Amino acid sequence: MIIKNKKTSVFVIFLAVSSMMWLLIKFSKEYTISIEVPVVYKDLPVDKVLINKTESIIYIEISDFGFELIGPSIFGIGDPISLSEADFYKYKTSEKRTKWYLLPNAMKSLIQQNTDSKRRVDIMNPDSLILIFEEKQVKKVKIVPNISLQLAPQYQFKKAPRIQPDSVLIYGSVNQLNSIDSIQTPLMSYQNIDHSIQEELTIVLPSNVEAKSQTTMLFIEVEKFTEAVIEVPIGLNFMNEEEVKIFPETIKIRYTVSLEDFHKINESYFNAIARVDTLSSGMLDILLQKYPENIQIIDYSPKVAEYIILK
Repeated sequence: MIIKNKKTSVFVIFLAVSSMMWLLIKFSKEYTISIEVPVVYKDLPVDKVLINKTESIIYIEISDFGFELIGPSIFGIGDPISLSEADFYKYKTSEKRTKWYLLPNAMKSLIQQNTDSKRRVDIMNPDSLILIFEEKQVKKVKIVPNISLQLAPQYQFKKAPRIQPDSVLIYGSVNQLNSIDSIQTPLMSYQNIDHSIQEELTIVLPSNVEAKSQTTMLFIEVEKFTEAVIEVPIGLNFMNEEEVKIFPETIKIRYTVSLEDFHKINESYFNAIARVDTLSSGMLDILLQKYPENIQIIDYSPKVAEYIILK
């Protein structure tokens, strides 16, 4: 039994040594691997707008001995390549447009700085980096709140929902700004509203468009309302009241009002008049000319009246 165990141990040792020798032979050869290199852009000009899509990944091939490629194949080649204005060649293509470009040799040099100098680096894709800038323009546009509102029973708006600010200055290229008339907020739904709401909303900006402020405040003011009825005398606008008698002499107005203002409302806030029917039917049309701003009229009746001229 002991002899058998010794043979097994010897076999394992020889197997391990053979494996190590095989790995040394294999990894001493030169190999080529493909790697993705992240790219970041910094300190871009603040007075210009980038109008083309930029590359965020450079695909490269690295050639080196196998042992040297173990790290890069697992962890990449290090930090992302950071590019700034100084790394690019620049020339003006028009009065308001400038093109920046970085050719393969310059890209290889920057990437080589992040790798061992013995490694051979080949750029696969893209073969160059191009940034196109235009002079930044400014435009003032309306902010449109994209909201859905549903009030709880017996609640109404105290004031119309509003946002503040209701417009914003946006910055971008001439072509971009010419196609933009307004900026929206994300869709928000408010259901069964039974209290006032004040909430900050973000602004949805198109790609490559900037704004100094990217938020607006939404104000929703609601009150609990109740229904009420008031009786108001009818006035005349075509003859002296002493010369005409109308039937009926009053109208009933049905309206909603906040509980806070319920006891403040009286008939002096209303003005109803009777005038000759435009169709000459012999009846008088009754119009509600004045009523308080803090109520909402549901209906009033009657809408017509009869009259006699007194002699």
